[in-house]
Amino acid sequence: MLKWLLVSTSFILALVVSPPAYAAEDTTRAFELKVQGVDGVWFPAGMAKEIQADVEELRRLRPVLADQERLLGHRLERLEVKDARILQVKEALDLSMQAEERTKSVVEAAVRGQRQAEEDLDAWHRSPALWVGVGVVATVLLEVAALALFNALDSK
Repeated sequence: MLKWLLVSTSFILALVVSPPAYAAEDTTRAFELKVQGVDGVWFPAGMAKEIQADVEELRRLRPVLADQERLLGHRLERLEVKDARILQVKEALDLSMQAEERTKSVVEAAVRGQRQAEEDLDAWHRSPALWVGVGVVATVLLEVAALALFNALDSK
């Protein structure tokens, strides 16, 4: 039974792990054999102990590797979430830059409108002295016209 365990573990090890240090040794020391109708391979005791130690280490590392795989999965998920957040931040930045440009154009238009209004207030036709003068001239002209009309009606 021990021989069969050693044979099966060596095959598992060969499939799962990269070739260990003992694989560089002379492999002609392994012999094929048949025990109770089952094909197998015989290894020298030292090599079999190394194989058994590797198998035990693999069994010990299996849960650690599963945890590392799970942690890697979580890290990948976090990276995907971070990538999505970065895209959202970039979109928000683009939108805020567009809003800033629109705000600048609105402010510039408001400033232009304010300047135009100030210029209109300072225009010559908005001067109170002008309109007082126009009122005086209009009053004098109306009085002259009224006097002329009154004299014309009186002379008849």
